[in-house]
Amino acid sequence: MNNRNLIEKALGTQPEWNPNPEKKDKVILLTREIDTDDKDQWHYSVEWLVENTVKFRDVFGGLIRSRRE
Repeated sequence: MNNRNLIEKALGTQPEWNPNPEKKDKVILLTREIDTDDKDQWHYSVEWLVENTVKFRDVFGGLIRSRRE
């Protein structure tokens, strides 16, 4: 399984990939539409953000650790 497949499987979705070939940095974007005017929905957005931040940390932390070994 290549890293892209591993990342998508760990995230449970297909993020937007921008390999930015001319630069060193790469961009992997995961978005969600929200209504920022609806304060009753804010907690759902924060939960989504936290959940996906943890998923990103776990998958990329694992990839970084495996490169160091």
